[in-house]
Amino acid sequence: TNNTLYQNGKSNKKYNSAGWVFMDYRNSPNFLDKNTIIYGHNRLTGTMFGSLKELLEDSYYHEDTHYIYLYTENKIYVFEVFSVYTIQKETYYLKTSFSTNKEYEKFLTILQNRSKYSFPCTVTNQDKIITLSTCSGNDDRTVVHGKLIY
Repeated sequence: TNNTLYQNGKSNKKYNSAGWVFMDYRNSPNFLDKNTIIYGHNRLTGTMFGSLKELLEDSYYHEDTHYIYLYTENKIYVFEVFSVYTIQKETYYLKTSFSTNKEYEKFLTILQNRSKYSFPCTVTNQDKIITLSTCSGNDDRTVVHGKLIY
């Protein structure tokens, strides 16, 4: 019913001080929502979402490929990155559903405009996206968005 259970490190009634990488409770587990949100802690060891900050470095942007691979029990999903940024804590990018295609288009445009880099990836209101979100110090968040391509 909320994200607190996993954020604070409890799953199957087992405690984990690091918390878990987990999908927003509002999302469908089959990745068919317009925006599927995945959270994870920014671990100093680079585990969980500790390596997301590397996507903000120029060396990442100059690589040939910008993909997110998500492995589930039944399928491998591939997302093409279209936006990477750091932002103060807020909730706008954490929307999972939209009333109209126009509203979703506006949302996608805002996400693209926030990006530190201009990726050669086009996103339309027909696309499904993934949002990776982690803390990056103080109240800032590192955020990565990709569109589902497979």
